[in-house]
Amino acid sequence: MKTGIFSCVIFISGIIMAAPEKIDTNGLLKVSIFFSSLCPGSRKFITQQLYPNYEGLKHRIVIEWVLYQEDTGFDDVKFYCMHGSKECDFNRYIVCALNQGRGQDRDVKFINCIMHEYDFRNCLAKFGYRWSKFRNCIDQKGYSILSHHVAKVKKIKLRRLSYIPAIIYDDQDYENIDFLSLRKFRQTVCSKLVSPLPNICHKKVEKPIIKGLVLK
Repeated sequence: MKTGIFSCVIFISGIIMAAPEKIDTNGLLKVSIFFSSLCPGSRKFITQQLYPNYEGLKHRIVIEWVLYQEDTGFDDVKFYCMHGSKECDFNRYIVCALNQGRGQDRDVKFINCIMHEYDFRNCLAKFGYRWSKFRNCIDQKGYSILSHHVAKVKKIKLRRLSYIPAIIYDDQDYENIDFLSLRKFRQTVCSKLVSPLPNICHKKVEKPIIKGLVLK
């Protein structure tokens, strides 16, 4: 399947299928987002699909953030990231912010902020994350937390996680639905919810206006 310019194609070796991690969703739809900080496709999905629709869907979904990187197996270089060591550093910074447990609403706003400007100090302060706690995590626990995310990645079979971002609903492996989510996140989530649907699900899809182009 062609992914176009939207996703980052990745290659994972030695991946096995294991039971998905159980999260108490309390009847809400679980949305697992596998992404990486410097992947253009991840940035596009979060800023153009997830964030604009989140406010209208937030009471019906539980988001699981999974930062993608591979474990190298070496002590000197712990992780491999597709866009280099800077991406691994940024992934570590993000998990340390998420580790503060500020809540899903703030986490979504924070990650959207990061994907727009990559200014960690500004985004942390803007949404009430503690800088000292953030720095302490980076120095002492960042790699350990990333290892937990690597373990989550390894729970997804080789065929399934061949690109990022990848969106999985309720731990169900339907790649065609995932691809639809990258372009139509709101519509995909709404199709998986039970009535009564939130108001955003009744919103009409506006057709884009292309200036300077005459369609015949």
